[in-house]
Amino acid sequence: MNTFLVLQEKPQCRVILCGGEFHASNAIFKPLDFQETLNNLCPDIAFYSAAGVHIEKGATCFNLEELPVKHWAMSMAQHHVLVVDHSKFGKVRPARMGELKTL
Repeated sequence: MNTFLVLQEKPQCRVILCGGEFHASNAIFKPLDFQETLNNLCPDIAFYSAAGVHIEKGATCFNLEELPVKHWAMSMAQHHVLVVDHSKFGKVRPARMGELKTL
């Protein structure tokens, strides 16, 4: 883990651990074959973060890399919770997650 902490600071370094490939832009690990991993899950509830919440544009985030997992969760989970604070209201970011009524 100490090696990872050093390597994550190097933008030209591609870091892969058991959790998948590390994406420094949003500090998440994405499984190398995430579609296969996701196909084996049946979530009851999904929690989503968003960088923007707009009445017409819906929930949005900064990173396009996050969208496949968020869209999968939106299609599979029985219950959805959008977790944001007041600073996100009225903002629209580049990557659209979906309409507010679907979250």
